[in-house]
Amino acid sequence: MAPIIEPKITRRAFLSRGARLGLGALGLSAGSLGWGRYFEPDWIEIMRLDLRLPRLPRVFDGFRIAQISDIHIEGGEMRRHFPAIADLVSAQGADAIVLTGDYISGPGDWQGEALFQGFRRLRTREGVFAVLGNHDHYGWSEQPRRAFERANVHLLQNTTAKIERGGDALWLAGLDDWLLARADLAALLAALPRQGTAILLGHEPDFADEVAALGRFDLMLSGHSHGGQIALPFLGPVYVPRGARKYPRGLYRVGDMALYTNRGLGTIGVPIRFCARPEITVFTLKSA
Repeated sequence: MAPIIEPKITRRAFLSRGARLGLGALGLSAGSLGWGRYFEPDWIEIMRLDLRLPRLPRVFDGFRIAQISDIHIEGGEMRRHFPAIADLVSAQGADAIVLTGDYISGPGDWQGEALFQGFRRLRTREGVFAVLGNHDHYGWSEQPRRAFERANVHLLQNTTAKIERGGDALWLAGLDDWLLARADLAALLAALPRQGTAILLGHEPDFADEVAALGRFDLMLSGHSHGGQIALPFLGPVYVPRGARKYPRGLYRVGDMALYTNRGLGTIGVPIRFCARPEITVFTLKSA
């Protein structure tokens, strides 16, 4: 077979080809930036998962929990969109709704009212339950607290809530922020009975190793990571904050405990999401 000889490329042709490739790459980058800024932050994905919990009483088989996280009310256009998002959460018909932290990012007296306008539209049979995240503690936690009180959202800070059906119980436990050393597992365990299904709400997912080692919790629900907020196809998140680097997004098995890290709704830093769509998660619990 004769050797294949590439035609000689002149300097002008080479520069012309490079210019076309450069313009193509620039156009692709601009398109990706536009997608991440103006489209994906509002493209909410509803994730539906069936989770089998061996200790779940049969009366709770089919119990549904909707989770949202990391609202960051001042990020992007979240202030305007949050009431409609809350309506979308309520439309899932969950038995309980859980909120796993980071409702704000910084100071601003208007934020409590903006959160309240969404929280008050959350509708569920058994109630709405919440924990605080690290950003909520940076000197302005009164904003989400007041919104919770006005909207009848149950804030769990190293405390528990009991849901009863037919003489059986399902326990929701809320852990205060681990990253800021406000978590008190000892207090939480003291408030829980030794038996029965227990679901833990905790903002940062990487605390799951310590939680699972206790053998007391069947499921842990977290957020914090935003799913990376900006991720690359086939490579994953560009950056994940401390506290969510081991379990950045999705469903995990940690010992005998299930863990789910929600990608959140809002943005922080830059109002961009790329390959990390905002998320509402709906869990259907199944007994053994």
